[in-house]
Order: sequence, then C-alpha cells, then structure tokens
Amino acid sequence: MLLTVATGPGCLDLPVRPADAGDAALAPFGPALSAPRDDIHHLRPHPVQRSVEIDLARNEMVYTWRSGGDLGDAALARMPAINLDIGSSFLKRYRIGEDDPLTARTELVMRTTMRRDDWHIRVEVRTYLTATATDFLFKGDIEAFKGDHQVAHRHWDQRIPRDLL
Repeated sequence: MLLTVATGPGCLDLPVRPADAGDAALAPFGPALSAPRDDIHHLRPHPVQRSVEIDLARNEMVYTWRSGGDLGDAALARMPAINLDIGSSFLKRYRIGEDDPLTARTELVMRTTMRRDDWHIRVEVRTYLTATATDFLFKGDIEAFKGDHQVAHRHWDQRIPRDLL
C-alpha cells in the first residue's frame, strides 16, 4: 500500500525507525479492528425535502432544504444499548433576487434533542447571513433547554468587513 501526501509549498517530516536485525521475526499486522455497529431503531424517520421556488413577482429564487417537518417534529431514533433517544431537524434556506446579489440571504435553523426516561434536553440554533456592499451581516441565536426550561441562550449580531469579497 502506498500513501501519497501532496504538501504544496510545505513539507512533511516524519520520523523514520531504523531497521533492526529482529524485524524479520516480527509478526505482520492483523486485520483492522473496530467497535461493533450500534443497534439503532428509527422511531420517527423524516425524509429530507428539497425545493426550489421562483417568485416571478419579486424576481427572487429560494432554495429550501429541510428535514423534520415543521422543526418541532424531529426525526427520532433510539439507541437501546444506552437507553437513549436522539433526534434532529433542520431547515436551510438560501434566497437571492435575480438582479441584485446584495439580496442574498441564508437562514439555518436546527434542533437537536436527546432523552432518556424523564431526562430531556434540546438545543436550538438559528442563524442568518446577509451582506451589504461593504459588510457581511451575521445574526444568530443558540438556546439550550433541559425539559421545557431554558438553561442557556446566546445571541450574535455582527458586522464583518467584506475586505473586497
């Protein structure tokens, strides 16, 4: 087996073990080992949906990619070996007006949940990115919940210079 590493202008310096008289007596490597696959039961699968909308009145195109229905209805799977249910849903939306690149907007909404017996947590993330001629405008929120009680929240509202981008 041959490994080739393309380093570009850099270099890769690896240590080299000097040969030894006892090397011929060494046993060859055995087959690769890995952990057994997890036994996962899909309790509530949700297929991924993709759509492209063209609004002729607003001259705008919207590409939407989603999983998990209305985001409150996450796909859910059970890992019986550790008695854990895990779920997630997402919405990714990209929109742009045909004649104005500054109308571009991305939106990402994600929800991840885990539960075991009477313990239940979830994390919800919302981000938005737009641009002006001089800046990228990023807004985002992340919320963490234990049960129905919010235990953490963080908000971002940042202006990032485009620096000719």
